[in-house]
Amino acid sequence: MNKPSDPASFVARYRIDVLINIDDRIDDRRRLQAEHWCLHNTSRRWFRRIPKHPGPVEFHFEDQNEATMFWLAT
Repeated sequence: MNKPSDPASFVARYRIDVLINIDDRIDDRRRLQAEHWCLHNTSRRWFRRIPKHPGPVEFHFEDQNEATMFWLAT
């Protein structure tokens, strides 16, 4: 399992925005599924940012291949 990295520990060159309403329980499940995908399908560093105000959840990746595969999976 590849846990999220500290955003300050590396430069994340690849960012995928996922439109998720985290206040909606059903939609927030998509965020959990996206995080689960990252935990089990990446080997390089990654992290996610959840906005304080409505907006997309940001997933940042060190590896372009993993970012692309994540984009295709979500």
